[in-house]
Parts: sequence; structure tokens; C-alpha cells
Amino acid sequence: MEEEFIRLNIAFKVPAEVRKYVISLSKDIIKGEKTHYVLDGKRYIPHLTIYSPEFPRERLEDIYGVLERIATNAHTLEFHFQKIDTGDAYIGAEFECTEQIMQFHRQIVRELSPLREGHLRPKYKDPKYLSTLTKEHVENIKNYGYPRVMKLYRPHLSFIRFEDEDVAKKIAEKINWNIHEFTVEEVGVYTMGEHGTCKDELRSFFLGKG
Repeated sequence: MEEEFIRLNIAFKVPAEVRKYVISLSKDIIKGEKTHYVLDGKRYIPHLTIYSPEFPRERLEDIYGVLERIATNAHTLEFHFQKIDTGDAYIGAEFECTEQIMQFHRQIVRELSPLREGHLRPKYKDPKYLSTLTKEHVENIKNYGYPRVMKLYRPHLSFIRFEDEDVAKKIAEKINWNIHEFTVEEVGVYTMGEHGTCKDELRSFFLGKG
């Protein structure tokens, strides 16, 4: 029996050359260290998160309808690399949050959040977990069901998570990211795995105005 709620990641799909590059990079930097995940393009899919709450499963078609309408009326988006970032043993690439990217993000969140019907992931109801977050993160959870949205949104592409945070920091210092600009032409809807990973692509939508 299917669960009543489903956690989705609505995310920017990276172009083929970025996908190939970041999967290769993810595998190359392991250096024999223990990891929680490494990108492979199958179980662990490269992506740039836009919005990732839980929704009632019965609202899936409504979600697809909203995304198709937004995507059809949107332009492709330019991404510009800023830095390699680490935290909680993750390593990822962070990108400039341009006004165009932020506008697109805000529209997605504002139009999809009502489809949650007020639902929150169990951990977002846990006082102990909430006590570890900032006031702004907690407010976002209350309003949108996800902490890293609106003013706290930063486009990022996480590509590996080590078991040891010190290892992640040392390896991150040596990474030379080679793709500094690229264009995103699609948005995908993915089911979520552990550690914020994307497992299965359910649907994708081209950004219609080129």
C-alpha cells in the first residue's frame, strides 16, 4: 500500500555536460574514504534543488499541472559558479542566486506550497530538531514546509557526502571546479532518497521561452 504522503524534490535539471562532469568528480574524490553517497546518475541523480517538501500523494497531478504552466511561461536560466561549499560532511558547488533564478524559485514555492495542505515532514514537527535551527528556518518551515526557501534559498549542487566532516573539508579545499557557467533548460520532479538525494525522476518540463 502506498504511503499517503510523498517527499518530492522539484529541481533544476543540469545539462548533460555538467551531469557527466559532476558524476565523474564525485567518484574521483572518494580517495578510499567512507561516504554516505556518491553521484551515479541512477540512484543518485545530479540536481539543483528548488523546493523539497512532502505533499499528499493525491496532489501529484496538480503539482505537475502547476509546474507545466510555470515552465511553459519561463525563460531558460543562466547559472554562474561561485564556490565549493561544505557542511555536515557534504561537498557541493554553490551558484549565484540571480534575480531571475530567485523569481522562478519564489513562484514555484508560492504556487506549490498550498498543495501541501499544511502537511509537514515528521522531523519538522519535532521540537528537539527545531531547536537546532534559526528563527528564519523555523518560520520557513511553518509557512512553506521547508527551511531553505525564499531569502534563505541558495542554488547548490551537492555531489557527495562523507561520513567524516573533517575529511570532507580537507578534500573540498583541493577541488578545482571547471564549469563556471551553464544554461538550465528543464525542471524535474524527483522522489527523494536519504541524505537529500534524488532517486527517481517522475516528470520533467522544459522552460518554454528559450
